[in-house]
Amino acid sequence: MSDEKDSAIVRISGNLNLANAPLLEGQILDVLAKEFGEEANDQPSKIVLDLTPVPHIDPSACQQLTILHKEFRKRGQEVSYVGVQGDVWRRMTNMNVFSVIPKSCFYPTLQDAIAYVDDKKRINGKASNGNGLSALV
Repeated sequence: MSDEKDSAIVRISGNLNLANAPLLEGQILDVLAKEFGEEANDQPSKIVLDLTPVPHIDPSACQQLTILHKEFRKRGQEVSYVGVQGDVWRRMTNMNVFSVIPKSCFYPTLQDAIAYVDDKKRINGKASNGNGLSALV
């Protein structure tokens, strides 16, 4: 697997709620399959979920994020989160999301998450290609 295919950014926008939370995992998996391929070996080992454009999250979506996080971890994929703030952060705190997803997986900006992934690549002996993460929309 090449370095540029080792990481992905998936941007999630809009409210996350009971109506769309159950679809979240499938939609993310579809995007990853289209970009990287459907085989497990083709999938990126690091995924950044950019939640910056998410203004609201309800309890069902919080639960779905924890399920999603566990599923990706089972597949050996590391998941980081970007842009969670304000009401979304408070709701996640109230719903005990951080008991499943460590706060160390959250970054204030996309640049912080990219820097972390690039540093981890260097530490693990993989040279960075200087492009950071593969962007997905």
